Amino acid sequence: MSENGVRFRDIRGLLEARSVAVVGASDREGNVGGTAIGHLLKFGYTGEIWPVHPSAETVAGLPAYRSVADLPGAADLAILAVPAARAVDLVAECGAAGIRNGVVWAGGFAESGPEGRALQDRLVEACAAVDFNLCGPNCLGLINTGTKLTATYSSGLFDFETMLTGTVSMVSQSGGITAASMALAARAGWGFRHVVSVGNEAVVSAADFIHHYANDDGVRVIAAYLEGVQDGAKLVAALREAHAAAKPVVILKGGRSKESAEAAKSHTAVLAGVDKVFSAVMRDCGVTLVGSLEELLDTASLFSSLRPEQLGAGGRIAITTTGGGGGVLATDQCVSRGLAVPRLSEATVGAAAAKLTPLAAVGNPTDLTPESFYQAKWRSQLPEALGAIAADEGVDGVLFLAQAMRHRAAEVVAAVEALRGATDKPVCVSWPLAPDEALRSLAELGIYAFPEHDRAARALGHLGRYSPAAGAASADVAEVPAAVGPVVAGWVVSEPAVVAEHRARPLLAAAGLPVVEGIHAHSVDEAAEFGFPLVLKGVTDEVTHRYAAGLVKLGVSGREELNTAWKSITTRAEADGVSLDGMLVQRMADGDTEFLVSAFTDDQFGVMVSVGVGGVLAEALDDVVLMRAPVSAVSAAEHIRGLKVFERAPKLTAGVDLPALGAFAANLAALASALPWRKFTLEINPVKADGSGVVALDALLIVEAV
Repeated sequence: MSENGVRFRDIRGLLEARSVAVVGASDREGNVGGTAIGHLLKFGYTGEIWPVHPSAETVAGLPAYRSVADLPGAADLAILAVPAARAVDLVAECGAAGIRNGVVWAGGFAESGPEGRALQDRLVEACAAVDFNLCGPNCLGLINTGTKLTATYSSGLFDFETMLTGTVSMVSQSGGITAASMALAARAGWGFRHVVSVGNEAVVSAADFIHHYANDDGVRVIAAYLEGVQDGAKLVAALREAHAAAKPVVILKGGRSKESAEAAKSHTAVLAGVDKVFSAVMRDCGVTLVGSLEELLDTASLFSSLRPEQLGAGGRIAITTTGGGGGVLATDQCVSRGLAVPRLSEATVGAAAAKLTPLAAVGNPTDLTPESFYQAKWRSQLPEALGAIAADEGVDGVLFLAQAMRHRAAEVVAAVEALRGATDKPVCVSWPLAPDEALRSLAELGIYAFPEHDRAARALGHLGRYSPAAGAASADVAEVPAAVGPVVAGWVVSEPAVVAEHRARPLLAAAGLPVVEGIHAHSVDEAAEFGFPLVLKGVTDEVTHRYAAGLVKLGVSGREELNTAWKSITTRAEADGVSLDGMLVQRMADGDTEFLVSAFTDDQFGVMVSVGVGGVLAEALDDVVLMRAPVSAVSAAEHIRGLKVFERAPKLTAGVDLPALGAFAANLAALASALPWRKFTLEINPVKADGSGVVALDALLIVEAV
């Protein structure tokens, strides 16, 4: 059980199995079950291996059993290396034999069409009937390097002589990504603790594995490749647990270019696409998002090479190099990744220079020159020089750049080791063309060596932005006023509908959201009694953007203008075939700063709140922040402060009351969370937010699914 009552499956039997039954294994060449047994034997799996074959006496030299019912005990894990059509019945047989965990590699399920979907539904039902934890189907399986459990048929393991282990655990919705990840990491002398391919996630999800990793003391960093999200609340809860356990999560997301709606009725749907929502939720969970497999491995490996207290150290970097050009390029690369390369203090320069060869150029970057490694005198003093640079109060970490230097590789490794021992700050190593023995030595020391300087700068950029404080659930979230219930209950919205401002205003008011003063008028005389200056809006549920349709007149200052405006709106509506139910008459609000504040339901993550530049500029500037409900007023204000308009137009936003605008967004989130419809958008555009306060000037509710 976790955040908001989310339940996770206990999958220890999957990852920590002490006995494995391989159903469908044989000695026939190319048999995937036999391949799995070969992997288990090759890497020294520490548990029992029980092949299951209807007629063979042995498989891979091991005694074979006719069925799972004939096994010497209930295996912790069953590898069902069989075609899709047999998987359903085998799950039932496993359940009857007391087996509660299994892997199905076969494809031909939901990914293959309606018939496959129906077969997967039957598989899920069979698992539910016996409480069976299923990894897959349509997956590559799972690996636990600690116990040498290789429940996979991956051909990539043929290239491994030994099973490297580590403190990064990975879960992937792609089997190919898992295989490539292990191969690329091994090339750098780096290993994983777990590598899991979840496939279709019919029963056990990626979130279940992230939850397990969060509670595994041997895991320091969690890596994931995701293409879709089946249960957003469950994923968020798992990520929150990882954050609470001080374990960074690094995610590579596939399919980020899809938009949530190509033709949208509201500005909100245009501004908030699938990728933006996912990115916003991940940001709020403290996740580091990356754009490539290389970046995923680099970032996760760097994070895992650091102590927990070094995470979130900051983004001010000292660079040391043995060649001036490399230092110059690395400086540019660091700056482009959002890092700072500050000037070292005079005291630091003096202390480092006193221990380095006269050929060295001390600064930031510092060119140590190869001479520092060639002569015993300078080599013996190098740790003190590096320690002095790392100790500078103006830097948060050190980027150590090395050249090929094969003949001095041992000395370079020793210098890095000494530097790590001399400072509590993060040390990052970039070593293009490093000798294999040097990579192995560094890996044994828990140091990940980057093969290219820009890759190191990119990972350091993620480290500089990482904040252990980010990722916690919002505290002090707003509650829904009791007055909202009767307002919603009084509405009859039993099918998709557009609810225009004159009906949405009472809902906002009941929730305590400030709305501009106004009346619903059916004649010019009624409107005139309201007083001037005023705003005139045609009342209709048929038009979502009334201003663009010519059904709004601003700044009406007298009776004559009112007559003209009333007639103009009426004539325009008649010409367009739009029915009007009178006019909404509102007080003309002062101030130029407008925001679009809205709440909407996302298919994966539930209620979201967005705040962006409002009015006619909403879509033109595409300046928006998104937050998952519920959210506190303080957290909302911090997110809103990140809008580009605050940096680019400081005069326009100088008078904005950020705490009040944050409270407005938080209260809207609370209101939206209480609405009964499955899919809707509640858009307030514009919201005036300046020295006179925060007030909603217009509102639109679109109910898309009841």
